[in-house]
Amino acid sequence: MEQALLDNQKIIISNQETLLGNQETIKTNQGSILGNQESLLSNQDTIKDNQASILSNQEALKGNQETIKDNQASILSNQEALKGNQETIKDNQASILSNQEALKGNQETIKDNQASILSNQDALKGNQEALKGNQETIKDNQEALKGNQEIIVANQASIVTNQKQIVDNQVTLNVVLQNQVYLLNLLKKLTGNEESLEETTKFIEKLKAEAHATLQQKALTEPQTL
Repeated sequence: MEQALLDNQKIIISNQETLLGNQETIKTNQGSILGNQESLLSNQDTIKDNQASILSNQEALKGNQETIKDNQASILSNQEALKGNQETIKDNQASILSNQEALKGNQETIKDNQASILSNQDALKGNQEALKGNQETIKDNQEALKGNQEIIVANQASIVTNQKQIVDNQVTLNVVLQNQVYLLNLLKKLTGNEESLEETTKFIEKLKAEAHATLQQKALTEPQTL
């Protein structure tokens, strides 16, 4: 009886050891499962990134296809332009041939002109003799011109002085006009008809314009001005 109990205890101990070994194996497997789950999650992120990259490449491919279409259209356009240029080259070649014929005619004309130039050179010699006589007259005129230039210089100096005086007078007139505006504006304020300086200035400008127009009309109608 005791031997049977001992045997059962040995079996129980053996089973417990086996159970402990199985628990260690389970822990190891659980760690492996967790590692696999981490790897799976990482692979899922990689798959998502790859899918995004694929979509991006598909969009780029569509853009490249559009670019290829545009390039094909440009090539066709250039081919049409090339055909037009070839026609232009043919026309230019025909024009060159025509110009060469015209050049031959011009060479004959040049020969005739050279003969005319030789004839004109003889006439030129005669004109040079006449020119010498004219040069003497020109010298006399230059002397007279020098005297006139001195008079012109003196007149220019007088003109400059007058221009300076005109500028000074314009400045004075502007000052007088501004004083008139201030005085008239002040007078209107004193009489109870207050207005802005801008309105008074416009009134004075209007009076100047009317006076100027009257003077012009008078100059046109007076007999001594006709």
